[in-house]
Amino acid sequence: MARWLRGYGNATIPRGVGGGGPPSGAAGGDLSSTYPNPNVAAVHETGGPTKLTIGIVADGQVLKRSGTTLVGAALPALSPLNKGMVASVTVADGVPATAAALVNTLATNAWLLVLINGISYKVGNGVKAGVPCYFSGDGGATARGTGGLTAGDFLYWNGSAAGFELDAADQIDFVYDA
Repeated sequence: MARWLRGYGNATIPRGVGGGGPPSGAAGGDLSSTYPNPNVAAVHETGGPTKLTIGIVADGQVLKRSGTTLVGAALPALSPLNKGMVASVTVADGVPATAAALVNTLATNAWLLVLINGISYKVGNGVKAGVPCYFSGDGGATARGTGGLTAGDFLYWNGSAAGFELDAADQIDFVYDA
């Protein structure tokens, strides 16, 4: 017999009853197959209740969302341009982050990363306020959505949202699918 202490009292539980040992039987929820080696069958989005099922992913592929399924996809060809750009000195929000414009128009449903000294910063998707940076094609008056970025758009910096202003020692990279 084993003695267990629970709360303010104790109880006697015969050995072999209760916990211990690996789980067995059918897996449920976001898992499939059976224990002790179930498979992950789905994941949930962080920002919402959407359950994303996992499709076939081959070696060397990345995950790509297709509706409510994550499928394997080849890593897209990345633009070799817009790398190693010198940052502008910023002292207020909504000023150009660099003198270099976006070189290529982004592909349909493309993704984009803005790196400052190798660290990724959130890009406003059609919004200027509350984000470290945003792209604009009209001198910063309006923010362009990431799905509509075109060659010639400029990056604008919001130091108050980022927590720091840029200076000429900072390096900017745009990594995107062109």
